[in-house]
Amino acid sequence: MKEIVKILEKEFSAESNKKAYLKACKWLAINVLNKIEIIGDLTYGFKKVETDGFPTFTLEIYGVFDDDKLQKSFCRKCQEFHHAFFINQQYNCNSCNMIALREQKKKELRVRRQFVKNEIRENEPDIE
Repeated sequence: MKEIVKILEKEFSAESNKKAYLKACKWLAINVLNKIEIIGDLTYGFKKVETDGFPTFTLEIYGVFDDDKLQKSFCRKCQEFHHAFFINQQYNCNSCNMIALREQKKKELRVRRQFVKNEIRENEPDIE
């Protein structure tokens, strides 16, 4: 299952729509897409914001987190524990409520979100 978490929202304004949009694209290319191998899967989108002043675009960045690996690891650990303390090898996965897995996933999402924020904002150059 994939979960999507909002990581960052940033506004860009300029004298014209084209300049504001290109400013947002340039910032995205320099600060996010250059670091994609470190950051991981991201989804982003642009929204035009109606303001009284200059044209403004909002860039929204979302992190995509896949918990399949986490679930497989959790199940493997559970099965190893069961095998170590019980003689039979019949696992009762139907009684597993995965509360610990959910808490571990929430913690991982918080850490991952902060890591991505730090990577994006670190050494962030101003775009003019």
